[in-house]
Amino acid sequence: MDINKLTEQFCITLKNQAEFEFDTKMLAGSYFLYVETGVESTREKIESMIKKSAASCMRGKRLNFEIHHVRVQNKTNVYRFRFLVPNEKMFCCGNLCQDCIRFRNS
Repeated sequence: MDINKLTEQFCITLKNQAEFEFDTKMLAGSYFLYVETGVESTREKIESMIKKSAASCMRGKRLNFEIHHVRVQNKTNVYRFRFLVPNEKMFCCGNLCQDCIRFRNS
């Protein structure tokens, strides 16, 4: 699956589940999430909802999700997020590599 399509799906899922207003932007090749917080919203609650939305989008896929709080600006929390592909071989390239997937026991 294309990471950009997964990011769009993540935004739709978050919009359906979230109790807060947000906007996403892509700057310098990274996605940023701008979250407008209310009085009762805590950073932990916001991050929990973001992680739940990401987990529902990644279900059945071999991906990881990473989120970093960047700053707070005028009641807006800014997060950098990305979906990561595992850093391991997932197919045999035919070059007889030492870490070939064919030699894996699982």
